[in-house]
Amino acid sequence: MPLLPPPPEAEREILDYLEKSEGLDHVKMRLLQMLEAGHFSEELWSLYLESLLVERESHHDLLSSDLPELFPFVANVAKAGGVSLSPAFLWRWGLTHYAIGLQGEEPCDFVKAISLLRRAVAYGFEKASLCFDLAKCYFFLHRLVLKRNLLEEALRWLERGERLSGEINEELLPLIRSVVQILFQENPTDEYLTLGLRFFEIVFENEGLEEWMEKGRFFLRAARYKADFGLYQKALDQFQKVEAIGTETTELSLLMGETFLGMGCDGERVDLLREGQNLLEHVSEQYPEFSRPLQLLAEGYFEEGALLQDHALVELSIQTSQEALAVEPDSGEGFWGLARASTLLGEMKTEPSLLEKGSSYYAEAEAHLKEPSAVFYADWGFCLLKLAEITQGPGWIEGAIARLERALAIFPIENPHGTPPSDWLYHLGCAFDLLGDQSMQVSDYEKSIYHLTRALTLDSAHPYVRFNLATALSHLGEATNETECFEKAFELFRSQAERDAEDDIVFAEWGVSLLTFADMVDDPSLPGRKEILFKEAEDRLEWARRLGNLHASYHLACLHSLQGNVEASLYFLKRGEALGALPPLDEILEDEWLETARQAGAFQELIEILRKKKPN
Repeated sequence: MPLLPPPPEAEREILDYLEKSEGLDHVKMRLLQMLEAGHFSEELWSLYLESLLVERESHHDLLSSDLPELFPFVANVAKAGGVSLSPAFLWRWGLTHYAIGLQGEEPCDFVKAISLLRRAVAYGFEKASLCFDLAKCYFFLHRLVLKRNLLEEALRWLERGERLSGEINEELLPLIRSVVQILFQENPTDEYLTLGLRFFEIVFENEGLEEWMEKGRFFLRAARYKADFGLYQKALDQFQKVEAIGTETTELSLLMGETFLGMGCDGERVDLLREGQNLLEHVSEQYPEFSRPLQLLAEGYFEEGALLQDHALVELSIQTSQEALAVEPDSGEGFWGLARASTLLGEMKTEPSLLEKGSSYYAEAEAHLKEPSAVFYADWGFCLLKLAEITQGPGWIEGAIARLERALAIFPIENPHGTPPSDWLYHLGCAFDLLGDQSMQVSDYEKSIYHLTRALTLDSAHPYVRFNLATALSHLGEATNETECFEKAFELFRSQAERDAEDDIVFAEWGVSLLTFADMVDDPSLPGRKEILFKEAEDRLEWARRLGNLHASYHLACLHSLQGNVEASLYFLKRGEALGALPPLDEILEDEWLETARQAGAFQELIEILRKKKPN
């Protein structure tokens, strides 16, 4: 016969009896007596077991108690009688395993708790407190097995509980902050940043040292992610609260030093960079066995050296990075810092050997970093691009393209809702343009134009994209004889010149582009077009020369040779020779634009002078 609920007086009798019972055997016996009478109250059992849970949690004896056995026993009795378990019973059953998991730290207990709590939700029993309990289960399970998806589930149930309750549970705020902090640390994204800022900017009256430190750490991490001066200031505010109560620790000094460095870099302020350096120098003197202060100190010298273009500071950054690596030889971050400083010094001194060292340090860093980031590969790509520009040697440019493309491939994985930095696309576009000059492949110029156009779309105020896009279009026009490419290039040169009328390089390249197009024009239907283009090219090159461009004289010599003005061509060649700004001798002898000038005896005399000056 089906199980019937007991009458009210029987429920009271059972509850009284259960409260006095001393173990599972007594409970089972009394329950069987009720079953023989055809009565069963699952809700009564649920309430009773909940009281046992609270009582035994308070005495920390769940691991040795018989409580975990009672829930499945009641569930089996209910199943035998055709009675469905209520969601409330499943919830309380799940909480038992959660409590046991906290004591025993066994992942299986949290897994059982999650399964039971989710069954309760599946039966339509959706309450804010149940969602919060599920979040806690996922969070503590993550602490044991360290799987990222568990934190994401914890966050999902926290948000679901908040939607149901309509407010943030203050008791759960530390848990929420911990979840978001870890997620943002493992995978910095705008989504996690927004969530973090929302929860970390909440202020409660009982906040103290621990909360201030946690908030400061988050704001510092967020500031580094966004390069945001305001976020650095928020981090500093939290750390200064800790400092104000007289709590000075090594960690606090490190965090404050790192914060001042970030503020100095973002705000381009040497005073803040030096404030950070002073703190870090003090820590590194006290604890020479730690590499982290030295790594940060090297970063501080690097940023100041980059800001002031000071070779000595960059060299000090390299020296300090090497000291840090002596303490921690397998530090990927240490090799990365050394690579960046070597690259900067190589760029500043135009010294290929330093750039080659930088690239080798990047290779070391890659071998030691657990998961090299998109930023890492973008930095490495820039190093190789500079090496390719300086040496024009084969192989470097392909390496630069490979690293930059890898950075762009990794970026959307790290930040699904973000857009790649325009500088990365700019550098990749420049790399393909340089590769096109070496390979003479139209496809390389087309790729250059594609990436540079994307960079310009992302950042229309970028100081160099228009110029390099104009140059790439001009190169493509020269390779394909397409008039449209030159017309687009001239418009971009004009736009860039309007932004900076004192940039001699822009006017020089504009003049060369006009000269290239003029040399190609051979259209009887457009009489005088060639002469107009030559005049425009002369105007741009002459203006570039007046602005101090050393190479404009050689291009003016080419222009006048094309026009048959041999005397003017030789005049500008001699000026170029006096300035030390002529290309290699072989290039002068092979330049088709100088064909007319080469017929003059004075040209041969100049060549003899150049041959005598040429080093053996």
